[in-house]
Amino acid sequence: MKPDILVAPRLLDVVMERLQADFTVHHLWEAAEPKAFVAPLKEKIRGFASFTGYPVRADLIAALPKLEIIATMSVGTDHIDLAAAKARGIAVTNAPDVLTDCVADVGMALVLAVARRITAADRFVREEARPVKLYVLLAILALATSMTTWTESWVAALAFFSWGMFIAVGFIVTSLHLAARAYPRGETGMVAGIGSGAWSAVVAILLPIYGRFFDHRDYAATFISLSLIPALGTALWWWIGRAAKAAPTVGAA
Repeated sequence: MKPDILVAPRLLDVVMERLQADFTVHHLWEAAEPKAFVAPLKEKIRGFASFTGYPVRADLIAALPKLEIIATMSVGTDHIDLAAAKARGIAVTNAPDVLTDCVADVGMALVLAVARRITAADRFVREEARPVKLYVLLAILALATSMTTWTESWVAALAFFSWGMFIAVGFIVTSLHLAARAYPRGETGMVAGIGSGAWSAVVAILLPIYGRFFDHRDYAATFISLSLIPALGTALWWWIGRAAKAAPTVGAA
């Protein structure tokens, strides 16, 4: 015959299944009047499976004359009247150190998450906060640079050229803003260095090409191709972003 025990509050399903396999379980947490519930069981109840949130007071212990053990799944025992249990010689068991490693792990994870802005970066990626429409708009506006050679007015040519520089600065400022949001504050210098280095690399590659255009006085090809570079760069950036999003997650089933 299985020993009779009380359970309160309701424990995890896996725990309840294990208890029901070895004991006759009485669901005390369902009783509106605990004393009335245990009255007909007082000569049978030998154990009490407990957890925080349901107080095991002295009057409840006194109502169970055959009670031998109070076992709580928690680390703490503040919800149990230890003095009453001791006076009756009832064993009280808990789960010491069961959460020590978990708390340490979570604590270190939170420290790293704050220091490296992991949650902010995760939220940034999930929200897809990349300003795609703004980049597309800047790429379209940059096409006006191609009109630099369509006019004989030096004022208009200077205006078109200045407009192109304005759009270029817009790309740079937007990119720096994105990097500042996506990377930890302590790495903004590194991000700025990568951005300026990438810009310098592009300039180093394009300057000889456009130098040849100017040598041949092919100004139309120069400014038309310059106006298309932002559109090509935006398309490449969008394609890389889509490819990265479609790539399978490491460890995914």
